[in-house]
Parts: sequence; structure tokens; C-alpha cells
Amino acid sequence: SSDETMETSSYPERPGESNCSYYIRTGLCRFRSTCRFNHPRDRELVIATARMRGEYPERIGQPECEYYLKTGACKFGVTSKFHHPRNKAGIAGRVPLNMLGYPLRS
Repeated sequence: SSDETMETSSYPERPGESNCSYYIRTGLCRFRSTCRFNHPRDRELVIATARMRGEYPERIGQPECEYYLKTGACKFGVTSKFHHPRNKAGIAGRVPLNMLGYPLRS
């Protein structure tokens, strides 16, 4: 709609900066032109591309996504508000195995 076009054109495009997580999630940004993050014009494409690549947002300083830590996946994808540390994908769901490949009892 023309209202949406007017709204999104007031957000700064800053190639090379991280995407504004709130804008990606909602399509809005309360900081508008003063926001230091990138506001890609085609946010649906950004969301779809990240989903296809299996990418999840790294939001340092935010709580870690418990589901991502257990499974290595997150149904919210790029729109999730939680931190998804790349080196911890699915580690909470892993159990130590013995030399035969069976789970060790704790």
C-alpha cells in the first residue's frame, strides 16, 4: 500500500551495517532516520533468503534461544528476538556417547 511505502521510505538504508532487528521483525522502527542499523527496502526478501539459508540472528546481549540450543533450529528464523550463537547450534540436545555410540548415563 502507499502508506507502507511512505513509512518504509523514512527508514535509512545502511548497506554494510547489521539489519535493524525490530524493523526486520515488525516492519517498523521507532528511531526512524536516526537508527544506526540497516533497513533494507525489501525486508520480505531478506527474511526469505535467511530462512532458505537456515540463518538465525546473532543478538549478543540478548538471552540465548533455548530451542535453537537444543535443536539447532528456530521457527522464528531471522525474526527471532533471541541470540543464536553459531558455535552452539543444537549442543544442548547432544548427549555424551560411549565408544559404541550409546548415550552415557549421568
